[in-house]
Amino acid sequence: MRYEVYQLARQYSLGFCQLFLDCQVEICLERNAQRKQPLPEETIFAMAQKLECPNPKKYTWEQNSLILKSAEISLEDNLQVFNLLSSALENPVKPMEVNTEEKEMDRAICAGNVLHQADQALRRIISETMQNTKAKGLTPSEMKILSEELNKQKIKFLENLKQKTNKEKQFYVENSIFNITSVFSKETDDIVKKYLNKQ
Repeated sequence: MRYEVYQLARQYSLGFCQLFLDCQVEICLERNAQRKQPLPEETIFAMAQKLECPNPKKYTWEQNSLILKSAEISLEDNLQVFNLLSSALENPVKPMEVNTEEKEMDRAICAGNVLHQADQALRRIISETMQNTKAKGLTPSEMKILSEELNKQKIKFLENLKQKTNKEKQFYVENSIFNITSVFSKETDDIVKKYLNKQ
């Protein structure tokens, strides 16, 4: 939820900061009991579990955060809050001109999906090829060697595909699974022919 607020600040070049009041549940329950209309205690416990403290080491966008123990607020804490707000106002979040980070992530996901789909398709081709070849009378030892060779070919094929996908950013868009499987099918046919020609 906080990240969405940060994204809005980035979109409109506004200051962004986080003030997190870290309060023990017992104190929250005491304060809640003093309200005219107290919340159910389960709500306090649920919120205590759900609220996450800012973590600037893990999330760089949370750098401009201040965590205060809210049992006692001191004059020094007031100054820290003032400095936090001033810093946020003076240093608005810069919008990303071109969201290269997000684009790279999208490309990686897309490429990963294509590689996964290609892997699944190539496994099916190998399975079908093995079934068809078995009917043509190869010995069990020949079938085993053929299976190992086809699997090595699949690994090599996927590695080449991965390298092309990394080098040519549009490769995975321009090369459908149909084209990829067509090329691999031809390679497997060539391998199978070697074994059938030995007979």
